[in-house]
Amino acid sequence: MVARLSGLTLDPLQVGLHTKALGYLTATHASFGTLVTDCAAGTGTFDKRLAEYRLHEYWLGTVEGMPMPALERFDVEERRLTRFCQQLATEIGAATTDWVVTRTAAGYASSMYFPVIQVPSAEATSLIDLATLAHEIGHSVFETHRKGVEDEVDKVLNPYVDSVTASIPAASNHDEHVSNALLLKRQWKNWAKEFFCDFLAAYTCGSAFGTELLRLMTRSAWDGPGFGDIGTHPAAALRVEATAAFLERLGQAVEVADLRTRLAVVEAAVGGRPANHTIAYPTELLDVVAGAAIAACSVEGIRKSTDPALGTPDVRQVLLEAAHQFVTSTDYATWEAPVLAKLWADLGV
Repeated sequence: MVARLSGLTLDPLQVGLHTKALGYLTATHASFGTLVTDCAAGTGTFDKRLAEYRLHEYWLGTVEGMPMPALERFDVEERRLTRFCQQLATEIGAATTDWVVTRTAAGYASSMYFPVIQVPSAEATSLIDLATLAHEIGHSVFETHRKGVEDEVDKVLNPYVDSVTASIPAASNHDEHVSNALLLKRQWKNWAKEFFCDFLAAYTCGSAFGTELLRLMTRSAWDGPGFGDIGTHPAAALRVEATAAFLERLGQAVEVADLRTRLAVVEAAVGGRPANHTIAYPTELLDVVAGAAIAACSVEGIRKSTDPALGTPDVRQVLLEAAHQFVTSTDYATWEAPVLAKLWADLGV
């Protein structure tokens, strides 16, 4: 890994990322050395040392797979995305602000182990896509509050699944339906996390994030996991609907009405939702996650989209204006070009 860095001139952003990567490399080598020593000495701690080594090896592989390509390439688009994300994290009051953003050919992703976010290459150059970064930042907030959120979800999820199971008729497919009901417990471990991050993005970026979700929904509509389905993320349109309900809870009635009107248009175009989504996404569970997200934002000092700007540039307001223009303008690209040029100049990239 170090050899691959030869000949590079690193700027402060790259140095920070390199330091994190080198730390995991050192930890991997150290744990392997301990593993070999303990094995030779017959100390009886082999299983524990092996588990530590495997964990560090996994981290090292993740470093090689995610941040290292960005470190080696780190082109102008990635520098812009990185500075934008750092500014956004600072404005919303996130505890972690030293994010590095890299473009990939895959979907959005963030890491629990180091502050790196991946974005699809095709969605890295337009303001309308960037509210999703707030969702990815939300994953670091979720990890701090994971146990509390999951405990609150379980209080509602377990009796809900029991009630669904009890209501299943004694038909030929009874066992299959029971299995699907029990599957909800596993699915909601992931879905609660994703809804939490959606809500944090809506809390910090308002209707700009709702518009981004609606745009993403047009690709997949109601396709997505429902009752009996397996999927790491909730169905796209359910995320729009839940975000609208969350914004309504925050008192943003005008924005909610607009988002729901546009959601209805798209829903009508794709033929409505399958019935199994109603069972898979009960309102009471969404309300629990929404309450947990608001509580976590309060504890962490996360700032709402409606809070006053901290200074210039105010990237949250740029995102909100971009969402408005995307919906109302007949020539969004013409509006966006000078706004982007000024934004990158203000951010020094």
